Amino acid sequence: MANFKSILDKWSKSLPEMIKKVMSSEAISEKIIELNQFQLKILGEDINGEKLKTYSATGGNAYSAFTIEKKKAKGQPYDHVTTFDTGDHFKTFSTVANDQFTKVNANDKVGDGYLSDNVDISNMYGLSKESKSELVQYLRVPLIREFKK
Repeated sequence: MANFKSILDKWSKSLPEMIKKVMSSEAISEKIIELNQFQLKILGEDINGEKLKTYSATGGNAYSAFTIEKKKAKGQPYDHVTTFDTGDHFKTFSTVANDQFTKVNANDKVGDGYLSDNVDISNMYGLSKESKSELVQYLRVPLIREFKK
């Protein structure tokens, strides 16, 4: 019984550090960023699954009529906000992990302005419930590998 208790004590003390190590890995950071960018670019949704809209959106559109015409001319989606346009914004994504959570960061400076001038970014960086579920599946192997060390 003492062996089991000592193993359990060791794991409970080292568990937060193991989680931080796994969550800080480059592969996991890349996966989190990939999932967040998918939510934005493909789904046009924030972390709560809410559709992103520009402040100047008209009617049921995601953009103003002017921006819709610009998006059409570029061959870009105009039925949802992607936050992608030139791709510069996506290049700034990074993560910071601790033993409690991983935070997604990005610079919202785009061109001569800021993304936040046109879109509410308060719930944009992070993972939706669906993306978190996908991440949990992805984390199984690296976490098990770390536990076995």
